[in-house]
Parts: sequence; structure tokens; C-alpha cells
Amino acid sequence: MARPRSAKKSPKVVESKRIPSTKRHPQDFIYRGEAGHEVFVAGSFNNWDPTAKKLEYKEAKGYYLGRLMMESGRYSYKLVIDGQWILDPENDNLEPNEFGSMNNILVIED
Repeated sequence: MARPRSAKKSPKVVESKRIPSTKRHPQDFIYRGEAGHEVFVAGSFNNWDPTAKKLEYKEAKGYYLGRLMMESGRYSYKLVIDGQWILDPENDNLEPNEFGSMNNILVIED
């Protein structure tokens, strides 16, 4: 006696979901100025800590440089020079903040 054939199962359809990227990108922050200052970058990526990331003066190039490894996203930030919060003159992308001034905006994409 022949066995009955089982019906073929149709493939399960799985809805695809975009998985957020955890890829990190190098991001350079540059401040052009004379040596002898303390220059930091603070923003939404480091809880606005004004001393979390110090930029180092590159004498041969004549500027301060700091590199962070950052995930894709949209970030607000400012530079802190000798304790004074300033906008990054190298970045024209701005948005108002809750203190009535402006922040720089940085968008990192995959």
C-alpha cells in the first residue's frame, strides 16, 4: 500500500526589519587656532561633558584635532575653549537649543 503524500508546506514569510547599525565611523573635530589653549568637544555623544574629549594641538598643521569613533546618527555639539562654549566655525549646520543659543549638528551615515 502506498503512503499518502504530505502536502508541501509553503515557505514561511518573514517580515524583514532594519537592524540598526553598530558600525563605528572615525569623526575628526578640528579647531584652527594658536597653541596654548585647552580645546574640548562636548555634545549629545558624550552627555555634554565639557572635558570628556580633549583636542590635541598639531603644531606642524597649526590646528587642534580630536578623533572619536561614532555610530551612525544625528548629534548636537559645541567646542569648549578655555572653558568657553563656542560654535564650531568649521560646521555651518546649526539648530537652536533650550538655552536660547545654537548648537552645531553632525549627521553620520553608514
